[in-house]
Amino acid sequence: MENISGDNKRILRGVFGGGAQTFISIAVSIIQIRLVLSFVPLDIAGTWFLFLTIGAYIAFFDLGVGPTLSREIGFATGRSGGPEKAAAAIAGIIATCSRLFQLISLAVFAVACSAGAFFLGGRAAGGGEILAAWLIFSAGAVLNLLGGTAFSALYGLGHVGTERLNRAVFQAAGLVLAFAALKAGLGIKGLALAWAVQNLLARLSAWALLNRYHPELKAHKGVPSMAIARRILGPSMKWAGMNLGALFILNSDNILISSLIGSSAIPPYEAVAKVISAIMILSMLNVASSVPFLSKAHAAGETGAFHSLFYRNIRFGVGLIIILTSFFSVFGERIINVWLGPGNFAGFAVLWILSATLIMEVHHTIHATVTMSAGHIIFLKAALLAGFLKVASSAWLSSYFGIAGIAAGTLLAQVLTNNWYAPYITLKLFNIPAGRYFREVGFPLLALLALTLGSNVLLIRLTGDLPELPGLLLSFPLSFAIGAGLFIALVLPRDERLRAAVFFKGLYER
Repeated sequence: MENISGDNKRILRGVFGGGAQTFISIAVSIIQIRLVLSFVPLDIAGTWFLFLTIGAYIAFFDLGVGPTLSREIGFATGRSGGPEKAAAAIAGIIATCSRLFQLISLAVFAVACSAGAFFLGGRAAGGGEILAAWLIFSAGAVLNLLGGTAFSALYGLGHVGTERLNRAVFQAAGLVLAFAALKAGLGIKGLALAWAVQNLLARLSAWALLNRYHPELKAHKGVPSMAIARRILGPSMKWAGMNLGALFILNSDNILISSLIGSSAIPPYEAVAKVISAIMILSMLNVASSVPFLSKAHAAGETGAFHSLFYRNIRFGVGLIIILTSFFSVFGERIINVWLGPGNFAGFAVLWILSATLIMEVHHTIHATVTMSAGHIIFLKAALLAGFLKVASSAWLSSYFGIAGIAAGTLLAQVLTNNWYAPYITLKLFNIPAGRYFREVGFPLLALLALTLGSNVLLIRLTGDLPELPGLLLSFPLSFAIGAGLFIALVLPRDERLRAAVFFKGLYER
């Protein structure tokens, strides 16, 4: 437990840095959707959101090298041998991954340009303007890939907060650039140019920060190594396969909507999905920040520290997602109306399906992340099966239920695969009895879900006569306070409840 106590401050900084990035990301998403809809026609706006979805597929072509790089650095830090030996090993890993990213980026740019021209040429309004914007967007996506080494190295070295804040700063800068481009009348080409410049600046900044915090790595002059490349590519390709499945599950909706329903249907769906995505990122902050330390604890053989971080991640990650999603699933229409105006809400069917999907997604993702932090990349088949089921079931259900069918396909695919498989494997792998798990976290979290949903239904009835914005400003703090109180009472173990009581008592006495 000594190491976990020593790492807590860095994990906490990572949480705060990730929190800042999440809030900025939420703000950027909220403003950007409103901005795009204000300056360009609905079909062009839908095409831009389709660009961003395809951009996620381009990012997939890091082929899992980034996460593997972070984990290998965590292992190198946790092994004995002294700081000099660790620095030399890390420098070699970074140099090798940099070369891999350069080779991958060249191939990806060629594929993105040709595949994008084929797909967009026949499906998007705007003709040549769309294709020109796509070429600029592809260049920006490749710059994003090239920056993967520096971001992953900062993350693996424990500078999670710094890595997150760097991303946040340039997300905000990208929004300013996008506004300027739209104001200048550049349309979708301006949006693509702003995104490319944002990625270039973020990449340069990440390398500058890495050199500033760890000049010893530059002093060691790491050399690319085929032995390191072979060691990295094995688990990386497994990670990439899982990521491909995750992309089909979580990032195929806009492509399916564009192909089966029409790009004009994307913005209402995207609005709900953006909020859902932001809530998921916020709920995973503690998990993301703890990954390097989980890898370190596993490499050092500190089982107690590893289990402690696992239980903490489940309690806080799933607890937070329940509190926030319970509010959004009840007040979602009001939120969208205030944000984008009436007529832009995708409907409660889409909202409730995506909310249920989100809670289970966070739960199993925490399990999978903890397992993979220990180097067990074992979810490839389940992820690929889930991805196939998602695309097939969403395409089939959309013919009956429209965009609600797209959402339902995601829920169905996950329930049949990852939602149960990842927790089952994780509990078995780390010798955690299922009875103990349900007793300590499962049942308390289910009770939290039932009570927070009930309290939000009561709140919306009590504020039903208020205008939408004042009603939301009153309801959300009350909802969060009720949820936080229930979380402390139901989910936290006794020792953490006592610490929370002492903390709040100290705030009151001040």
